[in-house]
Amino acid sequence: MRRKRIRPLAVGAGSALLAIVAVLAGLAPASAQVEVEVFDPEGPFERVIDLGRPGFGIGDQVLEIHTLLDPADGDPVGRSFTRVTVLRVFHGGEDALIAVDSTYRLDEGDIVFSGVFRLSSLAGGIRGAIHGGTGAYRDATGEAVATAAEVAGREGVVVAFDLTLP
Repeated sequence: MRRKRIRPLAVGAGSALLAIVAVLAGLAPASAQVEVEVFDPEGPFERVIDLGRPGFGIGDQVLEIHTLLDPADGDPVGRSFTRVTVLRVFHGGEDALIAVDSTYRLDEGDIVFSGVFRLSSLAGGIRGAIHGGTGAYRDATGEAVATAAEVAGREGVVVAFDLTLP
């Protein structure tokens, strides 16, 4: 007899919980998708710090600060601050596996992302994870895709951010 009483109570409590979740889901703000694209040219500040064996190799770091440009017209739109760590070297230094941590500072706020990839993959586009930001990009998630490019005669990478904002 006791089982018959518990079952209707459990079904009723489950139905009430589902109704509450459905109401709350309708009240939650929808997330927004935002796309941002910038050109990150080589220079002017790049320093290689030789932390491993002499010469380019495992453990070395590259620190970079670049002026970001609008890929359409070449106008300045912000700055990038990047740390690259060499994880493995291939083909006598012709290629490397690297870890990248970067902050892109734009007028609307910062976008923070990181990734691990082979340098040789840059021509076809490499993907990194967006894991935060400030200002308009606060709590951003998503993906950054960097592809080797040349804009206005300068070599660098075009970085396309596909952001999800809360």
